[in-house]
Amino acid sequence: MAVAPSLTGKVQKLWNAWNIRGLMIVSLSLQVILNLLAPKRKVQNDRGKWITGLIWFVYSLADWVATSTMGLILHSNSHKSGGPPIDIIAFWTPFLLVHLGGPDTITSYSLQDNELWQRHFLTLLSQVFSTIYAFFKSSPNNELWLATILVLLAGIIKYFGRTLALNRASFDKLGKNWVPVRGKTGLVIPKQFHGMEKHTSISGTVVLLFSNLKRILVGPLPKENELKRIIERIMARTSGGEVLRILEIELSLLYEVLHTKLPLIDGKIGSYLRMANFGCILAALISFSFVKKHYKLELVDILITYGLLIGALAMDVLSFRLIKSSDWFAISHVQDGSQLINKRELPDAVIKRRRWSKTVSQLNFLTHHVKKLDDLPYVGTLLSKVINNFRSQSFQHFEDSVWSFILREIKTKFDCRHCYKNKEEKEVWLSEEEFEKLLEPILNQKHQELIKNLIGKLDYTQTLLVWHIATELCFRNTDHRRHGTTDAYRSMCKLLSDYMFYLAEKQPTMMAGALDNWKDEFKRTSKQTRSLVPWKFFSNEKSVAKKILFGSQEVKVKIEEEDNDGEMKLLSEAIELARGLEREDGYPWEGMSKVWVQLMCYAAIKCRAHVHADQLTKGGELLTFVWLLMSHFGFGTRYRTLRE
Repeated sequence: MAVAPSLTGKVQKLWNAWNIRGLMIVSLSLQVILNLLAPKRKVQNDRGKWITGLIWFVYSLADWVATSTMGLILHSNSHKSGGPPIDIIAFWTPFLLVHLGGPDTITSYSLQDNELWQRHFLTLLSQVFSTIYAFFKSSPNNELWLATILVLLAGIIKYFGRTLALNRASFDKLGKNWVPVRGKTGLVIPKQFHGMEKHTSISGTVVLLFSNLKRILVGPLPKENELKRIIERIMARTSGGEVLRILEIELSLLYEVLHTKLPLIDGKIGSYLRMANFGCILAALISFSFVKKHYKLELVDILITYGLLIGALAMDVLSFRLIKSSDWFAISHVQDGSQLINKRELPDAVIKRRRWSKTVSQLNFLTHHVKKLDDLPYVGTLLSKVINNFRSQSFQHFEDSVWSFILREIKTKFDCRHCYKNKEEKEVWLSEEEFEKLLEPILNQKHQELIKNLIGKLDYTQTLLVWHIATELCFRNTDHRRHGTTDAYRSMCKLLSDYMFYLAEKQPTMMAGALDNWKDEFKRTSKQTRSLVPWKFFSNEKSVAKKILFGSQEVKVKIEEEDNDGEMKLLSEAIELARGLEREDGYPWEGMSKVWVQLMCYAAIKCRAHVHADQLTKGGELLTFVWLLMSHFGFGTRYRTLRE
């Protein structure tokens, strides 16, 4: 019976000795992890979800640990029972403010965090008062008073900087620190970029387009003459890869505005505050080195204190290096006194820097079924879903040639805008008549009228599913080695089709504006397809596709029977469309790719701007680049709403 009280006493003694010490080490470790991982989230695709998830976990835990440790310090008497001396605890307390300020490269995890800047401001006030209270609780002859005040000043600078960055990145405040230039044009440019928009270099074009991006997000929209100027800049770029680089830099700047301190600290005042922050920590380190001999400190307390001081200095140095490698810093300093002052251009190394995952997620109807597992016994639905996602989803590198094709189609659409009779027709991305004209050259004569009638009755959700299944059937029914030059269009068509199916199935938030009742349509078609074809007897997608496309008489009869009941509509139309696309010289992959570009563009402009902006923290999506390009050309629901 005496064992339990003895064990409890030992645990209590261990807790009193290590609770504050352990939490300070944990808080510092979380800051180090955030500093190292935060810049990586811009370039992660779905394959790197574990990194994004780890960043979210560390970001959420870091604030909680800092505030919890502060509360523990205020109510703890551990210094009386084996804990650190009270003066050391008082000295450690302002480091929690430094940690709450966080790295300069991540102020918020998502857009919603920016809207909580008032909460962070109240936390700042409460933590400052708590730190001061902890300081006055220390001994009257506290030799560490100077070092404590220095770290407190550094913590206030750090956390106030984060709070101010959150405030400026909130949508109701976004852009208010950008001053209008050139009078009544409405053109707004960040102060650091003034004058650069006049130049036709890549950096000048980025600044001009970035000013328009701000107006697309929060208004006011550009006037016709400004929009014309923006379009002329884009049209002047003949290389699709070059246009893509410009949009990449533009979205990178937006990420840095929304989720980092870069726009705040890249200036004279910001530089002075950053130097003051570093100077305070360095002075505190020197002060502690001289004063520590007056205390009989345990080795662990000395190591923790040096760890906190050196860690704070190291993270400041690391943040400075990351800032210097940012696009905001590169563009704002492109006019500095170097050889670039005349060219006003970014170095090639900066232009070619990787800024997003540059991969597109792939998911297709047949793979989703061939590799799908039923719910596993004992582990249930959740693990089955994880395994199915891993088995069926893949990733493809995004080539510049695909972007050049997309850019060409959007430019063609823009050139045809003068053909419309009125403004309302201009805002409809793809009318029924245009879709029919798009189908005419790619359908064989035998099926042309039938398919036109079928497709004309479908909404966007049904059209997307029908075209995806038809594209997959056509792709599995061909051998790329027989088609030579058309193989590039075949691969492009497959990539766009699988990407759109992935968005519809895995990114419902991005597709919410375009899709209607997707889950029901997909579930119905999926169930009916699995009931027709004995999937377990087919080892790959090609054999399944051939069975559906050139199936036995039993399958055909079953489709017709189901069709009469009105239940097999989408599958039968997909099969009919696949047959209608087949010609003597193969499938019209280029024309089919054009259809997919049109379907993707429609989804892009239907997705809300803030949803696109939120994707920047997850590695970016191709759909966001398409939306941005279309917005610069004047397409999109936001333009329609505000103009009318």
